[in-house]
Amino acid sequence: MRPPCGGGPVRAWLAVALLVAANLAGCASGPEPAPAPGPASLRGRLVAEGERLSRADLARAVVYLEPIPSRAPGAAPVPAVLRHRDTRLAPDLLAVAPGDEVWFRNDDTLFHGAFSYSKPNAFDLGAYGPGEQRRVQLAHPGPVRVHCPFHPEESSVLFVTPTRFVARPSASGHFEIPGVAPGRYWLRAWADGLPETRYDVTLRPDETAFRNVVLRPTSAAGPEPTSAAGPEAGPAKRGPAPPARAPRPGSPGSRDIPTSGAVPAAPAAPRPRRPRAARAPCPSRRWSA
Repeated sequence: MRPPCGGGPVRAWLAVALLVAANLAGCASGPEPAPAPGPASLRGRLVAEGERLSRADLARAVVYLEPIPSRAPGAAPVPAVLRHRDTRLAPDLLAVAPGDEVWFRNDDTLFHGAFSYSKPNAFDLGAYGPGEQRRVQLAHPGPVRVHCPFHPEESSVLFVTPTRFVARPSASGHFEIPGVAPGRYWLRAWADGLPETRYDVTLRPDETAFRNVVLRPTSAAGPEPTSAAGPEAGPAKRGPAPPARAPRPGSPGSRDIPTSGAVPAAPAAPRPRRPRAARAPCPSRRWSA
């Protein structure tokens, strides 16, 4: 059909044609894709079994997530700084990932140094003066205790975590790890002087999960010995006590043991005693003459 002449009707016909074309394009492209799932977050509190964590304990504590199965962090290395100031190394605890650069900066007026005997991350940066700095990279997860060769009280801890999902607990023990990709993780916690603990957690998209972490102190008593059948078999039966060894020559209790290698002769048999003769009764004075 031929559109009528005139500007108004022509514009109307063009508007209708554009609307029909837009509807046809929408039907051809199909429904809009669903939005990508959002990240999860984890909140909780770090506590200790049977005791209360002090501010000093929480100052040297770290909570982190490790993916299951484990994989290396994909983000680029991040520089971190430890500062020497007033014969002190700050902060007391610094969490880094494998491959991160850790800079030691001397902001003091004295010479300082940094070394660690924590294997396999041991290092020695030597001495450096005021305004100087040194760099180190750590590759293996775990705590690395750092000391200064000139000031014994100057120390810190570098904790190498396998991922960047790390949190430092507050003074009350609360922590939060945001922006975590959904999946399964080990929730691990470490505090200086206490054994490390872990939990198996699963985070879902757009979820804010809550999990308290309990640190259990190591028992002072050792484990009870068990038999070869395993702990279900109960305590192992102890055998008879070994015979007592003879005392060494010259030691207390060795007077009857000869010092030479000769075997002592058998003692002689005792001599028989002679029987005594019976005594006559003594006459009484009352009947004597």
